[in-house]
Amino acid sequence: MIAAATPQARQRGLMGVADFADLGGYAAMVFVFEGDTSGAFWMRDTPLPLRITFVAADGIVVSATDMIPCLAPMPSDECDRYHPDGAYRIAIEHPLGPDYDLGLDSAATITLEP
Repeated sequence: MIAAATPQARQRGLMGVADFADLGGYAAMVFVFEGDTSGAFWMRDTPLPLRITFVAADGIVVSATDMIPCLAPMPSDECDRYHPDGAYRIAIEHPLGPDYDLGLDSAATITLEP
């Protein structure tokens, strides 16, 4: 996974990425937050449909959902917001489809190692 650990990287996320091959072979992007958050994600200018998994600080999966692209000319305020079911510390995005299955759907806990 490629990490989005700074505020700037988290804000940019996967905007404009049309093919995960453009990310050097990484299978997902992980968003790491310094503290618990409950903020929603959106898909503005993100052309690939993605699945997002929200993970609490203790590694417990909070919730997961599929996200659909929101591209211009659709106004930003009409883009769907994808909310977690509770507070999370980590969010993991990956493309939809069997070729991109990371096993997160059946995971009860997730561990990230540096």
